Amino acid sequence: MTHTHTCDRSPRHIGVHRDVQQKGDHTCEWDTPGPKDMPALLAEVKQLREAGADADAWRAMAYAEIVRLRRAWDDLNYLRLDERDCPEGHRETLRAAIAERDQTALEIEGLRAAHTRACNWEANLAASLFYAQGAARTAQAEVAALRSERDTLLTQAVEQNTEMARLVEQVDQLRAERGHLASQVNRVRARHSEQCGGVCAAEQCECEPGDLLCVECETPHPCPTIRDLAGEPTP
Repeated sequence: MTHTHTCDRSPRHIGVHRDVQQKGDHTCEWDTPGPKDMPALLAEVKQLREAGADADAWRAMAYAEIVRLRRAWDDLNYLRLDERDCPEGHRETLRAAIAERDQTALEIEGLRAAHTRACNWEANLAASLFYAQGAARTAQAEVAALRSERDTLLTQAVEQNTEMARLVEQVDQLRAERGHLASQVNRVRARHSEQCGGVCAAEQCECEPGDLLCVECETPHPCPTIRDLAGEPTP
């Protein structure tokens, strides 16, 4: 009888195979694992290795039983006598010996089939271990790629922080320079206001844009260029 089932890649998988050994042959449909199955695969590989050790011990006992039964088979071969050549009092003994011999043959065939299933089970264990090792290598490669990407991002972040600090320093220098120019403009305006009597300060003079001296009082005055430096709009 053929018992077909789908392996669910769980610890119950070992128990299922042990039950199947008493029922007959079966087939398995394996799913290819991925990196996300890595923790479960590692635990399963550990269990499968332990089960493999149990399978080796069981196979050794099966070999010993086969040897014992073969010796019994050889002993029974000596009893291959025709019932007509057997004494009347030993015919029942001969029939019992022949029946035992036939039963021994059936047991040997059963042990051979069980040995074949054990070999198939061992092959399944090796395949599972191979898939688990492949998943482990894939996971290690992904971890290495993520670490490389993390290092690259950290390097970029350091460079951006350095550039930002440099720009902040430049902004502070420009603000200081602007404040210095504004103070100079304020001093020029105050001095001109004292000398010109407020005519140029009220923009009532007849100066042209860009004149450095007032046409009324011939003193420096806040021309449009100076107003631009002070941060005021040019009329």
